[in-house]
Amino acid sequence: MLQVEVFYASMIIAGILIVNSFIFHFHHIPALEEHTKKTTKKSFPYTSYIIVSEAVSIVSWVFLNLHHSMHKSDLGFLSFIAIYAFVIFASICGMQFLFEKKINKEESVLLKKIIVISAVIATALIAVSIIFLVSNPKISGDEKTEELIEEEGINLPLHTTQDISLHNNVEDCWVIIDDMVFDATTATSIYPEIYSCGNNVTDKYREVTPEGISERMMKYHLGFVGYNSEEVALHNENKDCWLIIDDVVFDATKESKLHPAAFHCGTDASLNYHKNHGSGISDKMTQYKIGRLNNSIANLKTEGATETKEELKPYRELYATVGSWDPENLMAIVEKDAEKLLFIDGRNHTEVGRIHDVGFQPHTSVFSPDAKYMYIIARNGWLTKIDLETLKPVKSISVGINSRGTALTDNGRYLAIGNYEPGNVVIVDPDTMSILKVIPTTGNLDGKEIESRVGAMVEYGDKIIAALKDLNSVWVIDTSKRDFPVIEKHWNIGSNKAPLHDAFLTPDGKFYIVASMGSNTVWVMDTSNWKAVTEVKTGVTPHTGPGATWGDNIYVPALGEGLITVINTKTWTPVKYIKTSGPGLFVRAFNEDPSYPYVWAETAFGEHHDEIYVIDARTNEIIKTIIPVKGESSWHPEFTNDGKYVYIVSQTAGEVEVYDSYTFNIIKRIKANTPSAVSNVGNRVEELGL
Repeated sequence: MLQVEVFYASMIIAGILIVNSFIFHFHHIPALEEHTKKTTKKSFPYTSYIIVSEAVSIVSWVFLNLHHSMHKSDLGFLSFIAIYAFVIFASICGMQFLFEKKINKEESVLLKKIIVISAVIATALIAVSIIFLVSNPKISGDEKTEELIEEEGINLPLHTTQDISLHNNVEDCWVIIDDMVFDATTATSIYPEIYSCGNNVTDKYREVTPEGISERMMKYHLGFVGYNSEEVALHNENKDCWLIIDDVVFDATKESKLHPAAFHCGTDASLNYHKNHGSGISDKMTQYKIGRLNNSIANLKTEGATETKEELKPYRELYATVGSWDPENLMAIVEKDAEKLLFIDGRNHTEVGRIHDVGFQPHTSVFSPDAKYMYIIARNGWLTKIDLETLKPVKSISVGINSRGTALTDNGRYLAIGNYEPGNVVIVDPDTMSILKVIPTTGNLDGKEIESRVGAMVEYGDKIIAALKDLNSVWVIDTSKRDFPVIEKHWNIGSNKAPLHDAFLTPDGKFYIVASMGSNTVWVMDTSNWKAVTEVKTGVTPHTGPGATWGDNIYVPALGEGLITVINTKTWTPVKYIKTSGPGLFVRAFNEDPSYPYVWAETAFGEHHDEIYVIDARTNEIIKTIIPVKGESSWHPEFTNDGKYVYIVSQTAGEVEVYDSYTFNIIKRIKANTPSAVSNVGNRVEELGL
């Protein structure tokens, strides 16, 4: 911001002037008084320092008086200071010429040294400012801004004012200037008086940059403000007059009040405008543009619905330099309603980037064995591949209408997606992101042909295990064989009381456990022979989540009551029921270190939906209750790759909390947009079934 830069430079000059005043008061004046006592001569005792101080005073006063007019120039901070230093140098030279006969030889030599030093400083500042201007050129005027828009912004998207208003905090700050949308996240912390996040800041921006939008600002150009014809039609009076000319929306209220008959408020005025003004749009009219016409947003709905899109174009936003993070240490945060992914470095808890537009309510994800790629499915069927080394979205494909589960074989060769609608399993080549096969999940239940939704998807070696929610069936798909046959089908799980939901493997991969919600049990299968082992009674409506195992025990929370069932995997019997304050979704242990003794759980619903629990697995007692944000829903504990920290998402509070996994103390709070889940890449790669 040029005016602000000149203001800062002026404040530095004012500071120099104040320091110079103190030098006069405490050094020069006492020296003059001492000189008066020692001599009867009436001549003024000129010294090199007095001459320099006089030059600084004169130049500083001049620049402070001129800065009110100089802010309208293209001068920035460095240029202003460089000119100031040069003028001081020139002034000292002039003073030396005027008073060289009035100072002695010793003072003359000292003054020449000061002149040389000031010349070096002025030259250095001028050189730096020139280099800066060359590397960061300013665009002066709206004409240059329009050229940039034509060159760089022609394919940028349109955003509704409602979309923009959601980016309303310093961690995620969008603003409107003229008809354009900018990401001001970096700038808002420096210029909070200008950038009011989520709002139109045109007037404030123009106060400090009347010459136009800088090229630097154009680098953060996200797109244009979009309005539809219906919105424009609402502004159909002279006191509130919008109109359309060549698919550009203008707020012509100011001119309409002066010339009421000349404007067709609320309509497309292109024909009438060009009839009276010729081709093109005048500079005078251009200053009133506020957006672009986009009738495709006429019936946009903000409420959640699985919406089919013809194309998905996710894009990244980096907060750190590529290569500065280790993919295995990344914490991937699902920002559910915002349709984004936030990536945080689990070593230092700093945000490294965000991926936008990954589909409606992104759900589950898997990671390649080398931790290079992430595959995430959104509920509207869009599957996106992400390069975790660069955070670049690689490719997005549509694999269904309503999707949930993901599984990647341990060799990384085949990716499987479980769909709710249509009911099927889709096998995808993760390298090319092409669909290899669609396996319908249909079967007979009580004499009726049923197309079942697919719940949990779990991989074990080259096998994919799918839980069919509505058929109460578990299928095993063999990806090592041609055409991906279903080699095992189990029926009537949970006494045929639907649905089946979440599932996981024990850390050694020997057993598969799936939640039979309707029967309030978990069903167990031996992966060595794909035979059923048993069913174990749990709390009401079990929800295993990604699973938690410590020693020989697994921990199963329940959605229907505040109860965690501890089941011994040797005897397959409950050994403890841990009561909590309400229903829970997720429970996690740090399997990579068997000596770590704690299991983390939560209450996701009910009056105490803000509670997180630390369970001592040695005694199966809750030893700590944590409330991340009082009154706000908090859940989904996840360990960092080294196990030192636990991440919690507080969706309604809009933040992620980081806790020390041993002391249980809060380490950091990180702003996020409706965070609903968190996964550590390294842990998920290592854990079987995930």
